[in-house]
Amino acid sequence: MVKVLREVAGPLQTNSFLIYDTKSKEAMLLDVADDVHSLINVIEKMELEVKYIFFTHGHFDHVMGIENIRKEFPKAKVGIHKEELETISHSGPFARMFEFNTNSFPKPDIFLEDEEKYSLGEEEFQLILSPGHTKASICFYFPESQILFSGDVIFREGIGRTDLYGGNYEKLVQSIQKLYALPKDTLVYPGHGEKDTLGNIAKRGFI
Repeated sequence: MVKVLREVAGPLQTNSFLIYDTKSKEAMLLDVADDVHSLINVIEKMELEVKYIFFTHGHFDHVMGIENIRKEFPKAKVGIHKEELETISHSGPFARMFEFNTNSFPKPDIFLEDEEKYSLGEEEFQLILSPGHTKASICFYFPESQILFSGDVIFREGIGRTDLYGGNYEKLVQSIQKLYALPKDTLVYPGHGEKDTLGNIAKRGFI
């Protein structure tokens, strides 16, 4: 089983996550939104091995912390879907207002793809391509622990916006319908706001 810790960071109150296997102490950072001091403190205190620094999508508020976190954990593999590099490059004036430099995102070590599987210790997690909020948003599903990291595809109280670069409402609905096929007691950790079960979210009828 994996354990999940969250730090709310950055100008848009984005959820950054530390996911780690308690036995092997292998860990992943997901959506490093800024300087995530509390997560770094846990990593150091527990002597975790950060294998991956992955991102659900390329909106600036989810990737702002990459430059500093890469310095902290230079051996960790950075991963994002290749089409999300285009999303990063189209961050626009809003990102510049918060002093995010699109050129600060490094060349990824891994280009994430739909249905790929990775592991932390003995627990596998699966990548689910979920376009609509952006061209190639990725959700991360841990079937053994029944945990889903949904990025900005779906939240406890709504769905992702589609009026930014690469957004497409029809594709977002299709992506959410695919996620709804997962077990209803799957615990959803979104990119903003609080967690909830997939069943509770589906009952609210956002699509």
